[in-house]
Order: sequence, then C-alpha cells, then structure tokens
Amino acid sequence: MDLIFAWFLALFTPQTLSITVQTQQEHQRLEHFGASAAWWATEVGTWPEADRNALLDALFDPVHGIGLTLVRYNLGAGKAGPKLPDPWREAETPYRTDGTLDWSVDQSALDVIDGAVKRGARVVVFANSPPAPLTITLTATGNKNKSNLAPEQRPVFARFLAQATQELQRRWPVVAVSPFNEPQWDWQLSNGQEGSHYSPSEALATLQAVNAEFQARGLEVKLSAIESGQWDVAHNAEYLTALQSDPALWLALGPYSVHSYWSKDNDRLDFVRYLSQKAPGTQLWMSEWTEMRSGKDLSMKAGLALALTVHADLTLAHVSSWQYWIAASKYDWADGLVYVDTQAHTFEPTKKLSVLGQWSRFVRPGAVNLEAGPDVVPKLRASAFRNTDGSLVVVVVNASGQDRSAEIRGVGTKPEAWRTSASEDLAPLGLLGAGPIVFPLSSVTTLVYR
Repeated sequence: MDLIFAWFLALFTPQTLSITVQTQQEHQRLEHFGASAAWWATEVGTWPEADRNALLDALFDPVHGIGLTLVRYNLGAGKAGPKLPDPWREAETPYRTDGTLDWSVDQSALDVIDGAVKRGARVVVFANSPPAPLTITLTATGNKNKSNLAPEQRPVFARFLAQATQELQRRWPVVAVSPFNEPQWDWQLSNGQEGSHYSPSEALATLQAVNAEFQARGLEVKLSAIESGQWDVAHNAEYLTALQSDPALWLALGPYSVHSYWSKDNDRLDFVRYLSQKAPGTQLWMSEWTEMRSGKDLSMKAGLALALTVHADLTLAHVSSWQYWIAASKYDWADGLVYVDTQAHTFEPTKKLSVLGQWSRFVRPGAVNLEAGPDVVPKLRASAFRNTDGSLVVVVVNASGQDRSAEIRGVGTKPEAWRTSASEDLAPLGLLGAGPIVFPLSSVTTLVYR
C-alpha cells in the first residue's frame, strides 16, 4: 500500500524544475510596452471624462492599471471616396491642400493621447495610408498590389509627416514616426481599413523623401520601418536590401519594426540570424500583434496566446519594444485588451490586459533582458530582466497544461509575486518564502526580487 500511495503521490505532485537566471548575460534594453489607439480613440475621446479616464487608467496607470509606456497615434488618411462599412476603421485627416493642418477634425483622439501621455506614455505617430488627396485612388483604401502614393506626391507626403511631427512634438513626447504599415499586402476597399501597398523600391523612395524632409527641418525623431507583417525572412529580405542600398538612409533610420502575425519561433530565429549577418546591431521593435481568430475572448486561452507571443518576441527576437494592436475593441474578435460598450461608455477587461501587465507593470523602461532558462518543459517559459533600480523581474508562463514547480536560481530568495490565471488578475501574492515556487496551470506569474 505504501508503494501504491507513493506512486500516486509522485504522479500528482509537480516535479520540481530549475529555472536559472544568468544575471551577467545581458541582451537588449527595453524601451517600452505599448498599444495602438487606432481607431477606438476617436470614439472613446467623446466619452464623459470619468468614463474615459477609467479606461486610460486601466491601460496606462502603473499602479491601478498595467502601466503601458507607449501609445501609437493613427495619423488618419481621411474619409474621401468610397466609404468603408465600419467608421471605426478609418480616421479624419488633418491634411489641408493649402499646407496647413487642422487638428480639430480628430480632437477626440488627441484628447485620448493626451490622457495616455499624462500617465507617462510616449507616442509613436503612424500612417496606414497617405492622406486621400495625395493618393492615386483618391481614397485611403489602397491600390491593390501597387503603391497608392503617386511618385510626384512623395515630397508632399513627406512635408505632411514632418509638419505633423513638428506640431505634435509641442504636445507630446514623440519618439518615432512610421510612414507606412505592412507594405507587403495588397490593400484595397475589401480590406475594410486604411492601407497602401509599397514595393521595396517604393518603400525606399518614400523613406528617402521623408528622411530628407526630416533632416532639412532638423527633426531628431526616429523613422520606424517597415512595419513588416511577419517575421520570416521571405517577407523582409527584399525590403532590407532596398533600404541598405542607401547607406545614408540606413544610418538615419530608427528601429526595424516587425509584426508578429502568423509567426513561429523558427521564423523569429531565422530572421534574427539573417539580420545579424546583413545588418548587425539593428534595433528591433515588435510594433503590432493580436490573435487572428474570430470570437470575443476574455479568457486565459487568449491570455496565454498573448503571453507566449510576448515571451518569444522578447527572448528570441530580442525586441526592445513590444506594442499591441488595438487596445480597445467592440468586435466579436479575439483582439482588444478591453472590450467597449459604445452606448454605455463602459469597458470590460480581458485576461490579455492582465497578462500583458505581468510584464508592462514590472519591467520598466530601461530594463535589460537577461538570459533565463533553459526551457525544459514545453510551454513553460521564463523571461528575466534587470530594472534600472536594480530590481530583478522574472516572468513565468505556464501553458503546459498542468501545475509546475520550479526553483528560481541566480536571483536571490523571497520575491514579491503577482499572478494572472483563470481566477486572478494581476493578483498580489505577497512575499514568497524560500524554496520552489508552484506555477499553476494556465497562469502567468511575475516575481520581483529587490
């Protein structure tokens, strides 16, 4: 009987594993965690101030929310031409043909960005499409597999971006400008949103024009390119070759930005290996991702999908910024960090919000990514960081399907802990004792060693 009892005990008792943090092996320095304000900011900016502030607190407040430190502002392309079926997928443009900018057309979105900045966020300004008057189709919805920006309009588009950046800099801490988005795709009305295709040569010419205008104005703001839709080498090699054909432009560019859609671990590793050969030292940003599946999802299923993506981007691609797609959604889709009720002016948080907060609230700007592992169990992942105040942060994702027990080595003992699981949202666990730590199934746990 004793042997049978021991067998059952061993079967149901989590095996103690070891997770080692190598504090002397440093990788990238983290700049920010963020999210896009497209296109929900236009709507939420019209809400009563108390309702708007509640949502902004959830996203950007480092104590009462998840403490995001970056927000992406969509520089709209306007609503000329055929109307998109969903007004949330387009935005008015401040562009005017007389060379002036009219920001009043997007005042509600500006108010939202103001609120994010007030809570400590910096800003990326991005354009899904040039303003409609500058496009070939005279709409913001693309020209299929050709650029929608007429070559003769490149200098005008460049002046528009530079002028907008100058004026927005007086209002916000703008850290980067992104002139286009996912240029590989064929953008057209059926896509249901703003967008324009750019071939590698068209992307090069556009960035050359924008960079020349920024240089002429003395604008010291990073240009973020190319906002590639995927990590794999095939989607990036021709664009990299084109940009590097102009050494002066390449030196002037800021981070190379990639989106994590449809990307696997090997895609990240292959691309990083390729980039280290072709352009060593290039800074990488992951500037857009959401889970691409239908169905509103507040659960840990979506939370764990986000957690595994964040972990892979930070530890395999070594990105210095991780930026989510739309922070707020009204759709029957697994996208928003929160879901909004546009009539009641309320929002419903998801597990994705809390899971992202397991990093963003505790891994602060300037933190250094440390080597942690090895990952000896499938879908049990650990990432580690050193903050500028000297605190060490370890984030453990348990998507392995059962409870796991692990001893954390190399960081000291008795950490403070917070956890998100099916029943918890950034729940404080207090000061843990020495020894192995149990990580429940389907959970994300943050340990802070001071």
